[in-house]
Order: sequence, then structure tokens, then C-alpha cells
Amino acid sequence: MSQTFQSSPFDDLILYFFEIASEKTISSRGVLVAKELRILRSIYISMLNTSTFMNMSKANTAKTSRKVTIEELVSFDDVGLKVVLNYANFISQLNRLGRLLKRNRKLIPDYSRIKFYRNKVVEHWDVYIKTVLGSGSVQKKGGIALPSSFEFMPSLERKKLGVKLTTEFQKNGVDIQLDDKFSVINVCEVDGYSELIYECLEKISPQLNFRKIGFLGKIFSFWGESENKEISKRLIKLLFAFGFPRPINDVETFSNQLVANLSKMKFTN
Repeated sequence: MSQTFQSSPFDDLILYFFEIASEKTISSRGVLVAKELRILRSIYISMLNTSTFMNMSKANTAKTSRKVTIEELVSFDDVGLKVVLNYANFISQLNRLGRLLKRNRKLIPDYSRIKFYRNKVVEHWDVYIKTVLGSGSVQKKGGIALPSSFEFMPSLERKKLGVKLTTEFQKNGVDIQLDDKFSVINVCEVDGYSELIYECLEKISPQLNFRKIGFLGKIFSFWGESENKEISKRLIKLLFAFGFPRPINDVETFSNQLVANLSKMKFTN
């Protein structure tokens, strides 16, 4: 049975790899990157399909005044879980691609943030699952749905948590200003939150951001220890409770940036 072809930002680049492979001019690195891109595309399409289904489910629920059936409830809950899993898979695949290119001293956009999120969230599902009951999925109009993690608590308790988070950053030599707009429970959806937190984390551990440590810093980091070594466990725990920042908040925009980045690299002999 035929299926409608779904396009992705990766399609032109995948076609390019196919062409240079047919001409037998593709490098060994190019062969590996091409395979990683095909996997990344598959995950992207899965995210797209889940988001489309999520939109349709919301629309159908809004149109009816009857009680929701158990089948509909379970189905919608499954969609929310798929949003979380798809995002985790997308991050993990980007981490693999970034690691592959890093061997050749090439970097994908925000690779260190992606690796950090993968190591602290994706690889510690037992910690993440404690907050997933207080989580949901958020979807901007027409966009790909993203996981939204937060811990349910009264507003007063949340303010106290914000003070604890600010204090912990200060103990690490970083002053952070958590404005009132960041006091909401689903703080990960507030514009500027993720960037603020990552910028503060990067002040604690500069190697978290290859964009700011300079060329020599990049070179030494290839043989150095993990860039996450200076981020305390307590700070990570507080971020889980307050709202762990996503490294990618617009999947389509990031994917286009990644393609533009890869298009500048050489993958032929």
C-alpha cells in the first residue's frame, strides 16, 4: 500500500549523499554521516506524525460535549508519551552525529548543550520519570510538539524552589535573575528560559559552549574530560524540579540550521 511522501529539512542533503555515493566520490566519513542523517530523518517524520495526530485529537475533543472514552484517553496519553520519546530519540541521534563529526574536529549547532541534555535527562530516565507525571506536551501552532517537564507544587513552594535554584547558582559563582515571568509552573515554555539557564551553566563550565571558548579551547576539549564535570548534582536536581531546559525549542528551525552547517563540510574524497 502506497503512502504519501512526507518531506523533511534533510531531504536535499540526503539526495546529495546518494549522488556522490553513486559517483563513488563519497568519503568514508560521508558514508557514516549519510546513514546517521537517514535515521535522523526517520525520527523527524515520527515527530511530525505525532504532532499532526495530537492536533487532530485536540480538535476532535474540542468539538464534542460527550464524555471522553477510555480508548480516547489512553490514546491521547500515548501521544504525550510519544512526544517525550521522540524528542529523546532526536537528541540521542544528534548526539551520535555530533560525536562522529567531532572526531574530525567538526561541530553541529549547540552540540555541547545537546550532549549535556542527553547525558543528564535522556540517560537518566529514572530521574526524569519522577517529573513526567507533572509533565505534558506543548505545541505551537503548526509546529512540532515538544515535551514540557515540571514538578507540580503550590505557587509559594515554587517561589521557594526558585530561591534555592538562584542560591545554588550563586554558590557556583553565577548570579542569575529569575524574573516573575519564570515563576509559572511550565517555565520551559517561557521565551528566554532555556537560553538563560544554559548561559548560566556555561559560566560554571565554559566547555559547555564551544561557541565561546575559542579555537584552542575547542582543540583541548577533544582530549579533555567530560564538559559536565563542574555541574553539581544538586544543581541538576533543582533543575529537574524547577524545569529542565531543552537545548532545542524549535525542531524545524534547528534542523534547517543543521543542514546549512553540514552543507559547508566536505564529504568527498
